[in-house]
Amino acid sequence: MRLAGRARLALGLALGCAAAVRPAVAGAQQRGPDVRIVERGPGFMGGVLAAALASPHTVVGPADSAARVSRTTRVPNALIVLARDATIEGRVRGDVVVVGGDLYVRPGAVIEGRAVAIGGVVVVSALASVRDGRLSYDDATYDVSPAPGGGWELRYRRLTASESRDDRPRITPGIGMPTYDRVNGLSLGLAPTFSLADDRLALQPSLTYRSDLGVLDPGGRITGRLDDRTRAELWMRRGTFTNDAWIYGDLLNSVNTLFGGRDLRNYFRGTRADLRVYHRTEGERWEIEPWIGGRWERAESVVMDTGTTHAPWSLFGRTSDEGMRRPNPPIDDGRLGAGLLGARLRWEPGDVRAVTDVETEIALDAPGNRRFAQTTVDVRLSFPTFGRQRYRLEAHGVVTGGDSTVRQRYVHLGGSGTLRTLGAFEQAGDQLLFLEHTYSIPFERPALPLIGGPTLALRYVVGSTGVGSLPPLEQEVGVRVVFGLLRADLLRNPGRGVSKGSVGFSFTR
Repeated sequence: MRLAGRARLALGLALGCAAAVRPAVAGAQQRGPDVRIVERGPGFMGGVLAAALASPHTVVGPADSAARVSRTTRVPNALIVLARDATIEGRVRGDVVVVGGDLYVRPGAVIEGRAVAIGGVVVVSALASVRDGRLSYDDATYDVSPAPGGGWELRYRRLTASESRDDRPRITPGIGMPTYDRVNGLSLGLAPTFSLADDRLALQPSLTYRSDLGVLDPGGRITGRLDDRTRAELWMRRGTFTNDAWIYGDLLNSVNTLFGGRDLRNYFRGTRADLRVYHRTEGERWEIEPWIGGRWERAESVVMDTGTTHAPWSLFGRTSDEGMRRPNPPIDDGRLGAGLLGARLRWEPGDVRAVTDVETEIALDAPGNRRFAQTTVDVRLSFPTFGRQRYRLEAHGVVTGGDSTVRQRYVHLGGSGTLRTLGAFEQAGDQLLFLEHTYSIPFERPALPLIGGPTLALRYVVGSTGVGSLPPLEQEVGVRVVFGLLRADLLRNPGRGVSKGSVGFSFTR
């Protein structure tokens, strides 16, 4: 009852903020030739394109060469590219939608919306910023033809296997993005892909070297397309695992570790196999992909005790017990077998964009013969309010029931990335609630070359985590100033009377 009461309180706060800043519909503004969808086609893809055309936008027509937004270019609204590839190096204030081509987002590029490829793929550099994520539709496209009186007409067409996929067996070399952390040191991986039968079946073996552990971790993934809406994946790997990857992505966690000695994750080692079957259903404004599967895992604690004299190198914090030498909490070593259920829901009524990911793990065989079920929920909601101002909600929740939870399923709060006025990982447990509200206000002046004007963001963060139930919620209020890829934060915890400032990258929490 205590957990449910606090969850209702936090949900009420979220809904109250959302109601206070209801979305406003922007007036249409267009640059370039007129574009009209003659045949929209089924499903969610057509809704994405129609929404982009209904917003202020710039159109780049068909050509043999790729469209390019240079580093010195700032597109003031959404960008729609027809029948050609596109490369983004500068800044776009809205979605980038490529129809009939591939989209490449280069290092340093900023897209204040989504990166979308229809009839192609999206490739985003880890050093680029795409605010609302990416969408790739490589099994359908729109044929582009001149319209009577000028402009362009778009007609939906399902791509055949030979058009959308190479029907010959092939091998694609693969090199994983290097990562760096306080347990593995530098991780370097090879993962070539062997594709057969129109990509209906793909095998991707992997081998990852962990420099500080001095080991080679094997792994592999088998992917099968049962039909256009159903797919199955089997993952098998030996590796280092964490429950804290939602706080920072791999790139930002690696940068923080290498230069600042602040690795905001706890780790355990293990061998894991996951099997999942996905099926996608969609409408014009929504898309849902439920899945079912199972997991087998054998886990062990990372040997890194308090007082250790060894840690991977970092520019700062290498010898600190709160930095690179921070010990990993022990886990309940042993075997775990579980059933898995989950879904991803994408919902876009008008200018509102909402994505929800749900995953439930039902432990059937765990150390100590424990039985428990743990559900993890991630929610991302955003919409425009007045002009270019925008509201955004990010939520992460964990609810666990049954017997006591094995410690390798504990989650953590505190420090950079979550509640900054708390100590790093000050709170831990099997119940968690974290909500971050952000209201962004862009300014045209003062403007910096290649970067543009600053963005002021008002922030409200609330959350807590504990074992069995939630302790009192911690709250932080503050401001953020963003210039390009850099940002500065100032937050205050009124309950504790503590303030904290920081400087970091704008493509992280």
